[in-house]
Amino acid sequence: MRVQLNLKKAAIPGFVLILLTFLLPSHQVKAQEGSRFPSQPLQGEADYSTLMVDGITRFMDRELALSSEKRLSKWTPDFSSKTAYVQSVADNRRRFGQMIGAVDEINFDIEMQYKVTGGNPEKVAENDRFIAYAVQWEVFAGVHGEGLLLQPKGVVKGRIVAIPDADQTPEMLIGTSPGIPKNGQYARILAENGCQVIIPTIISREVAGSGSERMGRFTNQPHREWIYRQAYTFGRHIIGYEVQKIIAAVDWMANQNEQSPLKIGVLGWGEGALLGLYSAALDERIDVALVSGYFSDRTKVWEEPIYRNVAGLLTEFGDADIARLILPRTLMIEYATAPEVKGPPDPLPGAPRLGASAAPGALTIADFKTVEEEVAKAKQRTGPFHTSLHFIHADEKPLQPLSISSIQAFLEQVQPGAVQLSTSQK
Repeated sequence: MRVQLNLKKAAIPGFVLILLTFLLPSHQVKAQEGSRFPSQPLQGEADYSTLMVDGITRFMDRELALSSEKRLSKWTPDFSSKTAYVQSVADNRRRFGQMIGAVDEINFDIEMQYKVTGGNPEKVAENDRFIAYAVQWEVFAGVHGEGLLLQPKGVVKGRIVAIPDADQTPEMLIGTSPGIPKNGQYARILAENGCQVIIPTIISREVAGSGSERMGRFTNQPHREWIYRQAYTFGRHIIGYEVQKIIAAVDWMANQNEQSPLKIGVLGWGEGALLGLYSAALDERIDVALVSGYFSDRTKVWEEPIYRNVAGLLTEFGDADIARLILPRTLMIEYATAPEVKGPPDPLPGAPRLGASAAPGALTIADFKTVEEEVAKAKQRTGPFHTSLHFIHADEKPLQPLSISSIQAFLEQVQPGAVQLSTSQK
């Protein structure tokens, strides 16, 4: 029996080729009594590599389609009270943290370290309502967060972690760097309305550092994929690392609350929305979460960039199920435009390369109906607590990210009785 493996037509993992080598040798295999091999060898000139990949694709598509209902067996929610519900999903929360690699012990005595010039904390920006400082904070040994701290000049009315997309910098969210229009600078708007805001720096989708300067070799992998690939082999994940940075920032805010108790919120867009959603699912101290440009059915996550891949996630958690870990706290989902990623970046011109090694994957705006159905699923699965989930949309047309009306609604959750945003802030 001879099997033709056409590698040009089908990309087959190395371990599958090894299995085929053992199971389908080039010589004829004779069936023996009690053997698990088929009684007759394969016949014909079929391209068995293509047949195998087609079969794997059909199997995976079928399992992905069934995954949403299969997840129900992993949950035993108790809706008798808020306390009972939170306790009933505690094991799900623990498993979720393990899946995303958020397993390291965080240093829960967080100190904000200010960038200092002339013996004083350096002011990155200042207006009549707040001061922006460059800060960093240790999360655990070898890992620290960094970004901006916006400190209101008046009474602090809330504490917020504002998470940018991976193609944005903290400075863009306050308008000191170009890239975001004034009415989209949500961190600045929140600070001008009395919120203490931390804006963490998120690992970007650029490629400049994805390689080895010492070896003179670089890839076209986005920085997020570069870290994802290295972390994966150690049971860690870029998502887990960044979620833990956010949780450490929340811990610093919780320590501030010992003297002046205030609500803690997170909000973000694109990759920042993913991280905000995941952080709120893990940290019960987060009172309010606003997710913009990220919430949908994840059965086609294989079409997204590989750095969003979390092994085994869909066996227990779709976006609707992650929402179950946040409620009965407040979760706000804004149907908005999303970052557009058409595929891997082009290699840097003139740099010695290892080739186009980045995995394929794209990001687009989710279909409204798909998002609406995922929100409905989250509400259905949270029983009487579904009223804490708010779906913000304008018919079926995506909003601009973190619109003024959404920020207003978020502020009212963080600061009950919040004033209407002024024209200058819009």
